[in-house]
Amino acid sequence: GDVAIDGIAGPSEILVLADEAADPRLVAAELLAQAEHDEASYALLATTSLEVAEAAARAIEAALPAMERRAIIEASLGAHAAALVVPTRARLAALAGEIAAEHVAFHVAEPEALLAGVGALGAALPGRTRFRTFPSRCPLLRLDRIFCRPAGALAASFVDRAARDISDHLPVIADIRPTRVAPA
Repeated sequence: GDVAIDGIAGPSEILVLADEAADPRLVAAELLAQAEHDEASYALLATTSLEVAEAAARAIEAALPAMERRAIIEASLGAHAAALVVPTRARLAALAGEIAAEHVAFHVAEPEALLAGVGALGAALPGRTRFRTFPSRCPLLRLDRIFCRPAGALAASFVDRAARDISDHLPVIADIRPTRVAPA
């Protein structure tokens, strides 16, 4: 199903770091999620795998026809998207530090080790990992609703109040399980 929030922010940027362990569909989703913010958004991919880069590009093309903000996404990707294939994880970390993107998503094996090698970055987005994310220090909107289409069930949720020590956001951790919808 689809998951959405109740507002879209202005221009944004993301750098997705990926290796051969990355799921290209999730990489594509990260890039699309930032590109839909605004025509001036940047969606960048740095990967050690040409195969992941090509598969992510195919996944983006496949997803575009169903996107509600398709024109904005296409304008953003057409003007401000790039996929960089680098030879090593060390180069991924160095590149992340050089670009210093607002959001950096880690779709790699052993993301904690790669994160340790990154210099400057805004928010670290975990991809499929166990380490935490730390959002913006100056939020424009707050997340107070979770929408799920066609249908979903909230299995569990909680707020991590300990995060108040390091961020002005209180992250909501939600376990959303898709439910089957009978065909119409």
